[in-house]
Amino acid sequence: MDRVTKRDKNGKAHCEILEPEEIIEYLCMLEEALIQGGAELYKCQICGKAFVARPKNGMGREVCSNKCQQLLCTKRATESFTAQRRKKISAKGLTLNLQKGTPAAQKSPKSGSFETNVNADFWEIRSPEGIIYEFKNLHLWVKEHSNLLPGTPKQAESGIKAIKRSMLGKRRPVSQWKGWELISWQEKTNIKKEE
Repeated sequence: MDRVTKRDKNGKAHCEILEPEEIIEYLCMLEEALIQGGAELYKCQICGKAFVARPKNGMGREVCSNKCQQLLCTKRATESFTAQRRKKISAKGLTLNLQKGTPAAQKSPKSGSFETNVNADFWEIRSPEGIIYEFKNLHLWVKEHSNLLPGTPKQAESGIKAIKRSMLGKRRPVSQWKGWELISWQEKTNIKKEE
């Protein structure tokens, strides 16, 4: 076994011990690199195979083929969201302020799931039976009246909001959601002005 000095992608030299067959392959590739001019010898980070290539954008090459490039991209993507990394990211959100602030905000009448929420709009809707409901905070109303609605509260909320977007001309025409109709709504800015 002999030592061969190679350069990595950053240009740093390092020694590697190679088997005799690997030395012959290495020398053949080195000769090819010299003939091509400007090409260098690299070791694939995925399969470990030596390969000859020209540096790309002044940087060394990391992989020998498109297949290895795909595997390297997949490897990097999965490494970035390992369980350990997820724990580290979630731990950032567990500061002392957030531990106290989040529950307090959920209980607050101005920011929690209440009619008094500062972002709540006033809604007037008609059921398929013709009953008119007037309320503030659509999200809260569909949660509390889910027994009246076909589908889940989330589906009902998005269905009513789709009617609103249609009336504003922001989507294709929709006049009702499973028989429920939107009569009118007032956004929070208009409600504040009237009070």
